Amino acid sequence: SNTATPLFAEDHTFGFPYVVGDTMYVVTGASKTWGAEKLAFFRSKDLENWEKYAEVDLPGWKIFNMNIAERAGVYTLMIEISRPIEEAGQTFTFRFLQSTDMTNWTLTPSECVFQKDRYAGSPALYAFEDDPYYYVGYLEAYPLKRYANSIARSTDFINWEYSPINPVLMYNEF
Repeated sequence: SNTATPLFAEDHTFGFPYVVGDTMYVVTGASKTWGAEKLAFFRSKDLENWEKYAEVDLPGWKIFNMNIAERAGVYTLMIEISRPIEEAGQTFTFRFLQSTDMTNWTLTPSECVFQKDRYAGSPALYAFEDDPYYYVGYLEAYPLKRYANSIARSTDFINWEYSPINPVLMYNEF
């Protein structure tokens, strides 16, 4: 209809939408400020009436951007984190939660993490039918506070293979 939907999830940050069948799901950080310790899950069948239906509490964590991909009935939620340091490493990185119903989420083991040794930001997660890999699009940090799009893949969220042509997109200095 080209009209805005009603506001929902006020006082939440970094919302990510995902459609399953006739339902729109949105996962957010349950915080007014950046770096939530809790994830909040909303859903709607008409984009007018929203229900907050689940939460995941991760005390001491700092959660930012997120993304969801589905393969064979398993939904994987990738979250960008900066804390706790034992989970995040030096700076920002990605951790994973999984669900079979978009309601009950389980944090994967701590070894399921994306590059704790250096910055990874702005996560995008992709899964394709009949492809054993999950693909992560992310920003890699470069000298002089430059960031560029890069790609990596994994079958288990532990062992990562980086694209040999990273960065796949780099800005051009004029």
